[in-house]
Amino acid sequence: MNAGELGLGALGALLQAAVPALESFAGPDGALGPDELARVLGLMGTASAEDCAEIIACMDGDGDGAVSVEEFKLMADLL
Repeated sequence: MNAGELGLGALGALLQAAVPALESFAGPDGALGPDELARVLGLMGTASAEDCAEIIACMDGDGDGAVSVEEFKLMADLL
């Protein structure tokens, strides 16, 4: 799968489906990076590590390479 090939609705649905699992993979500070997203979406068989890095980079407003679970949920809901 290439994240760029998905429409916004399909990407949003994929990310929303991943939220419950991501909550358990988040770091102690609640942060999600590309590695955590790749673990979950990889288990779902739906995204490559490159896709996950691209998704997090698009959501990362402060440039630290991660987003909070709450930010992730908000962005998934907006898609």
